[in-house]
Amino acid sequence: ENGGSPNGQMYDIHLLDCATGLYLEYVNAIGMMITKGEITSQNPVVLSPDFETSLSLHAMTLRSTGAHALVNEGAGAVTLGSCMVEMDPAQTAGQPCALSCQGGRMSVLDTVFSGPGSHVEAAGCEDISLINCRFDGDPLLTGDTSRIRLAEDETLVSPSLPASLEYAPVRETKPSGDHFVNVLDAPYSAAPSTATGCSSAIQRAIDDVHALGGGVVYVPAGVYTLDQPITVRPGVELRGSSDAPHHSQVSSTVFYTDYGRGDEEGEALITLEGRAGVNGFKVMYTGQGSGVSDIVPYAATIRGKGINVYILNVDLINPYIGVDLDTY
Repeated sequence: ENGGSPNGQMYDIHLLDCATGLYLEYVNAIGMMITKGEITSQNPVVLSPDFETSLSLHAMTLRSTGAHALVNEGAGAVTLGSCMVEMDPAQTAGQPCALSCQGGRMSVLDTVFSGPGSHVEAAGCEDISLINCRFDGDPLLTGDTSRIRLAEDETLVSPSLPASLEYAPVRETKPSGDHFVNVLDAPYSAAPSTATGCSSAIQRAIDDVHALGGGVVYVPAGVYTLDQPITVRPGVELRGSSDAPHHSQVSSTVFYTDYGRGDEEGEALITLEGRAGVNGFKVMYTGQGSGVSDIVPYAATIRGKGINVYILNVDLINPYIGVDLDTY
């Protein structure tokens, strides 16, 4: 409720036999994009009255067993490209309509409509564009049809997807041992603070876990100060509390620092030796400028110094040089 609004991308999704497939209420200004897949539902896509930003659907099949395949009740913009919109032939109750635009605007490109009922309804929206679309018979448009533009334009073609996508193999990224140390525990006794540095405590914990054969040095959620550079030894992972994909507003481990100010060629704040990694925290420079005209040079935040290093779920908020994997 208080974590902000989402955005993002989804690929190759399949939502089948559900009452409502996708319901969007609040999406931030970046918008939502969904590519490839199918939604078979009574209500495949519903955009609530509070929806004010954008949704893009590409190479999707929307298969409705109800009255609509997509309903836009908000003020946002919807784009469909190279989609299939199918209404259930058995649906005879009421007046089915594939796309109902009750607010905002809608652009539909290279999309195929099939099944009973009308194809597009303009009911209080700003405008609807149907370009290079195909219909069962003649297009059936309802509502304020003066707001619907139906056109053929060879210069506007929705890009096609490749038949298949090959993904690079995922290399295992984890520490070499199962030892676990919490830096808040003795003998390290680090503490969240914006005034007192904890670099030395974290470094001692890293060195100890390395000597034991590898593992995790864990820094719980809170705001800490890194006053000196640290080196993550081979087989060790420096881990914060957000060690999974997460929203940027989620409470997590945050490192404040002013180390390396004015010394862009100096030692990095965090050096990763071979087979070392970091995961799940944020870094913020307290002395960094807030505008283009007052950017302050700093040493690199993270530098790799060996093979098979990894960086996961790390948010570098305002670095001068974020990640250096080139020097070594």
